[in-house]
Amino acid sequence: AYQSTWVSAGIGLQAMGFLFALRNFSAGGWAGVTEWLVGRLGFRRVIVLSLVAGLVAFLIAPMGTLYFAVLSVLMVGMIDGVAGTLMVTEMNRRLEHDVLATANSLVSLMSRLMVLSVTPILMLIAKHYGPAATFFLMAIFVFSALVFVIGYFRATRATEEPDSTKDERRS
Repeated sequence: AYQSTWVSAGIGLQAMGFLFALRNFSAGGWAGVTEWLVGRLGFRRVIVLSLVAGLVAFLIAPMGTLYFAVLSVLMVGMIDGVAGTLMVTEMNRRLEHDVLATANSLVSLMSRLMVLSVTPILMLIAKHYGPAATFFLMAIFVFSALVFVIGYFRATRATEEPDSTKDERRS
């Protein structure tokens, strides 16, 4: 959906390569500051902020200018960098050493299966209704996740917030 939106906006192939590289650079940058963000804002706020960034990213993506393309890929990079770092940190903190590698492999497998199963559906939507409809559907999905996460955090407010800034693996 990104590429067809960018092609229709007149963004060239070299610029697209730059945008995808920028997205990966953004993910790495956000992964590097996630621990600091959690220390400053707290685990739950960082999760909510990354989902809000994802929502905004998918809403502005079809705007069709290089400016919005750059903002969108930076925000998608944030989701990837923050969510990946928090998930790995929490898994390292909560799981025993003997199951950690298996759990990491299963998470990788599940994310690949999800992409594999969702991508054809999104491609059909983009083909029949246009890239904007695909981005809107993804925004609805992220909004649903945001509502669920906020509801979950409110329901579990009494429980202690996980401390993602420490690696407390059990021996």
